[in-house]
Amino acid sequence: MRISNIFDEKIGKLMKICCTQCQSQTVRKNGSIHSGKQKYKCLACHKQFVEEPQNKIISDDIKERIRRSLLERVSLEGICRIFDVSMPWLLGFMEKTFQSLPEDLNATIIAENDEFEVAVLEGDEMWSFVGSKSNDQWLWLVMHSSTRQILAFHVGKRNKAAGEALIAKLPEELKKKPTFTQISSRFTMKLSHGRNIVLSAKNLGRQVTLKDLIARSDRDVQD
Repeated sequence: MRISNIFDEKIGKLMKICCTQCQSQTVRKNGSIHSGKQKYKCLACHKQFVEEPQNKIISDDIKERIRRSLLERVSLEGICRIFDVSMPWLLGFMEKTFQSLPEDLNATIIAENDEFEVAVLEGDEMWSFVGSKSNDQWLWLVMHSSTRQILAFHVGKRNKAAGEALIAKLPEELKKKPTFTQISSRFTMKLSHGRNIVLSAKNLGRQVTLKDLIARSDRDVQD
C-alpha cells in the first residue's frame, strides 16, 4: 500500500508537468543537468527542459577565461565543470564566438626569411554529428605549422564542396602563391598561380621531382 502511494504520487507530479514549448503533458524524465536538477523531454515536440530554470548571469571575465580554455584545448565537459556552466550554454557561446570572427580569422603569415619564404601549413579534420548520427558534420582546419595559428576553418560535409569552401577562406595573399600539397609523404597536386594541377593517377606512386614541377610551372606561365 505504501509503495503504491509513492508510485501514485510520482505519477501525479509527472502529469502536472507541462512542456515549456507546446504545453503538452506527455513528458518523461530525461537525465539531469550539470547541477543535478531533473531534466524532462516532451514526447510531443521533443523539447528538453527543466522545471523553474534559473538563468545564471555569466560575467565577461568568466567568458574570457572560457575563450582561453578553448584555445588551450580544454575539453568541453571540463570547461562546464570548471566554470559551472551548462553544455547547451557553452555550445551556444562557441557558436556566437565563431560567428563574430572574420572569414580569414585575421590570419597573417610571418616570413622567416626576407628573400625566400616557405610557409608550412597543416590540414586536419574532426567528425561529429548534430541531433542524430545520420546528420554527420565535419570540422575542417588549416593551421600554420610553426605558430599553430588557425588560418581557416569550415564546418560541413566531407565532400569536394566543403574542401573548396575551406580553401576559399584562406588569406588572399596565401592563395596567390605557388603551393605544394603533400599527402601520405607523396606529392599529389600542385597549386600554381591559383589553379590546381593534379598529377595523373599512374604517377602517384612515384616521387615528383623538381624538374617535373618546374616544367609544369613553365607551362602554366605560357598558358
